Amino acid sequence: TTLELGLLLLAFLAFLNSPLSQYSLSQRAGALVLALGLLPALNALVLTLQNAAALLFPDWVNAFGMKTGGVETMGQNLVTMTLSLVLTFLSLLVPLVVAGLVLGALFPVAGPLAAVPASLAALAIVILELYLLLRYVGRLLERGDRI
Repeated sequence: TTLELGLLLLAFLAFLNSPLSQYSLSQRAGALVLALGLLPALNALVLTLQNAAALLFPDWVNAFGMKTGGVETMGQNLVTMTLSLVLTFLSLLVPLVVAGLVLGALFPVAGPLAAVPASLAALAIVILELYLLLRYVGRLLERGDRI
């Protein structure tokens, strides 16, 4: 997350005085601040999804970096990656829809400032999803050997 935030800040600084941008400096700075708030929560959600998958399917996880080759492993990795992408997409769909609804409702009144409550609504949904997922992962860990 720190690396991503640093790269985001670097990109912002690189295009600071860009005449090609259609957005003003204040709009870009506002987007940067909103991204700085959303990015850690999004990373936490994705990481928790991956750890939940490792707890649910422990035989599919290569925990110690041992190389087991073959076509089967490649297929298993493709299935794992596809499922991870689908779960990430599904978990981000609800916050995206909520943010879009808030943005659509407030944009005629507040203009570009409507992005602030829309981002806060998306952040609240991501945090709620993260909380529920962490509770589920906690129950999996409490079961211990019975997984």
